[in-house]
Amino acid sequence: MGYSITNQDSTDWLVTTNLTAGSFADGTPDASPFDFPVVAPLTTVTLPYDPLTDTGLFALTWDANAPVGFTNTGDFTLSAEWWTGNPSSGGSFIQNAVDETAAYSATVSSPSPVPEPSSFLLLITAMMLVPWWKVHRGICGRRPAA
Repeated sequence: MGYSITNQDSTDWLVTTNLTAGSFADGTPDASPFDFPVVAPLTTVTLPYDPLTDTGLFALTWDANAPVGFTNTGDFTLSAEWWTGNPSSGGSFIQNAVDETAAYSATVSSPSPVPEPSSFLLLITAMMLVPWWKVHRGICGRRPAA
């Protein structure tokens, strides 16, 4: 999931400090892709989730037994601070910002392609029997002459 954060203040900088999500059933959330942006006055920061670079808001890994069509909903909570300027360029802390929440919804769209052990064993057995069958077909596979 990606994100978009807008700082509507005309003078102060918004410094994001924490991101949490409600609990996920049948899945494991991962907030490590969130980069905690510093947002200048009257600016919007937008970042789509990119699984190749692992950037964005959140990554979600569904459990192998999560049923197709299952939807998990809840709220993200973003904590931040107000600063007089960019904190890396001499800005000063003013106060904590009011936490903001946003709803999320994630739906399982397809089952995990994990082969069952019995199917895998059957495949391996068949692959081992094909060469044996080709070698012995000449002896066992002939029809008697009429």
